[in-house]
Amino acid sequence: MEHKPYITKRILISASSSAVRVAQKNALLRAGFVIKASKGWVVRENPNGTTQKISKFKSVKRIPLALD
Repeated sequence: MEHKPYITKRILISASSSAVRVAQKNALLRAGFVIKASKGWVVRENPNGTTQKISKFKSVKRIPLALD
């Protein structure tokens, strides 16, 4: 039986966090701003670090996520 490598939650969070930071930096350079979620709000982040609140999130029911 072949043993397949697996991804731990810690590795997944680390890799995805790094990828999001790189994508955000590239988007700021290309488009001049990034739209993202932050503390219950949709915000626009500008290259100089300032943010502008666009819209507050509506409450949603959370469902569990299972990764296979």
